[in-house]
Amino acid sequence: MPMAETRTAAEAAHAPSGVRLLLALLLLAGTVLFGIGAALHPHLTGSSEAQLATISATAHWRAIHLALASGSVLVMCGSWSYFLRGRPFAAPAVVLVALVLFTVGHAINALNTIYMTGAGATISERNAGGSAGV
Repeated sequence: MPMAETRTAAEAAHAPSGVRLLLALLLLAGTVLFGIGAALHPHLTGSSEAQLATISATAHWRAIHLALASGSVLVMCGSWSYFLRGRPFAAPAVVLVALVLFTVGHAINALNTIYMTGAGATISERNAGGSAGV
């Protein structure tokens, strides 16, 4: 007898659907990617000139921020797997509001990360080149 026929209706209702499984995998991949980017990101301390020097000295600055931004997007998408888990919530409206706020917060952070990918590198390159405009 095939395995699918032996499952109860309750087990089948709680089994991950293709979409929920995909979102859960995106959440996992995003968490790993974001964690790698965060682990490799240099700690910026001191004056603005010292921070720009640190950015200039970090050859993989853009790759770090690409990992952080990509990880954020994957986490935003994957976090919805919790809402789509197929089980009832005590307060579904509260969970929905929390997920929307979480997604908006991560989106704002991802935009900041994307900005720093280009602006941080560009400003640090100008500063290293002695540009008076910095």
